[in-house]
Amino acid sequence: MGLKEEDVNSARNFLRLHKAIERAFDHKRLYFEHVPSAGEGGLTLRVRVLDPDLLKEEIVASETTVRTFGDIDEVNCVWSFPGDKFPFRRLLSLHSLRAVEKARALGWIADDADAISRRTRNLELARYSLGENSIIMDAFFSSS
Repeated sequence: MGLKEEDVNSARNFLRLHKAIERAFDHKRLYFEHVPSAGEGGLTLRVRVLDPDLLKEEIVASETTVRTFGDIDEVNCVWSFPGDKFPFRRLLSLHSLRAVEKARALGWIADDADAISRRTRNLELARYSLGENSIIMDAFFSSS
């Protein structure tokens, strides 16, 4: 992916997430989709829940605030970063591609135009991070 070994523990290799959201992300039950925006210094990502069973699960944010994953599905989140300290968007993109593949295999999403559209949007994030003609982009097509 064009990264060095020390990049694994870099602060750029994470997004701050609620632990329930992080766990669902790690298990590829949801992913973050790039939303092009004109703002500088920010990154807009849309939450996309893949596992239909996850939609009803609760996210307890505090003693008085309880939400479900259904409440955050398709919500745009904007993160701001100083200078060029964006997270490794190519890793977010690859993780998203793998999550969509898992969702297709488990029947969470249909193997149709929607799945192709999701894949295309995820590849756009990788291109944004790596550049259109990068040889690393081949890694994103290896499972096609």
